[in-house]
Amino acid sequence: MKQLAFLTLLLLFAQGFTSCSKDEDSTVPLTPIPPPVLVDGGSVSSINLYCLEKDREAPLEIWYNYFPKIKTVKDYSNIQLCVMVDTDIPLRESDDSVEMSAINKMEANYHRERISTVLNISKDDANYIDKGFILDGYMTAYVNGEVTLTCDKTLFGETPGTNLSKYFFILGGAEFVPIGIENPEMHNFENASSVMMNDNFIDEAWLYHGYAMELNTIPLEQYDSLTLHLSIPMTIEHVRDYMMSTYRGESIGSRYTEQTFEADCPIKFNWDD
Repeated sequence: MKQLAFLTLLLLFAQGFTSCSKDEDSTVPLTPIPPPVLVDGGSVSSINLYCLEKDREAPLEIWYNYFPKIKTVKDYSNIQLCVMVDTDIPLRESDDSVEMSAINKMEANYHRERISTVLNISKDDANYIDKGFILDGYMTAYVNGEVTLTCDKTLFGETPGTNLSKYFFILGGAEFVPIGIENPEMHNFENASSVMMNDNFIDEAWLYHGYAMELNTIPLEQYDSLTLHLSIPMTIEHVRDYMMSTYRGESIGSRYTEQTFEADCPIKFNWDD
């Protein structure tokens, strides 16, 4: 699957499609662009690790069949990994529309403060929306410790279970990674075209909805099959729960929780193909 198509696909999954049409004679009022917000970490439900084939385009309409399918590839150079963070846990809602509107405003203001701080701009900056969308797709969920990508077989001479993240790089480059829970700031990479996985997933890095990765070098070992295992320990910030409890004057529970998400990715090989 080509890199551009792959990255576009990730974007489509995360944001979905909206479309509209109008008659030539009708007048449609302009809708203001809403300010960017972060994805509530409280909605994170799981992670997925998929193997894609670099030489194959995955049709958009059957991605949900193609992605989870166990792939048989000709060699390591044909592997492209996809990490996707699922956000399927519904957030709390209020039946009172006035209350819900007030809570949403509190959330929006909090997101605005977070985004403006990490971008080092004023939340009242006239270009806030344009600049803020740089963080579109990031979550109030943060790396909490070591992110590991391991294999059940020996690779690169490394024994099974060894963290192999130093052998994978993030596709498409990553010019920056927002880091920090209490005092967030932007971490800039000197070479955005080859950011290694272990450098990207550093402690307290903000998590993104999806990542594409490839091997930086090819291992010598050959197997009929192997299984990669991804583990991401997270600190999850429950913004909606916190704002709702604050608004209602309730006893505020844990604003942050810790959870480790894991996923497996089996891959088969046909070296003679």
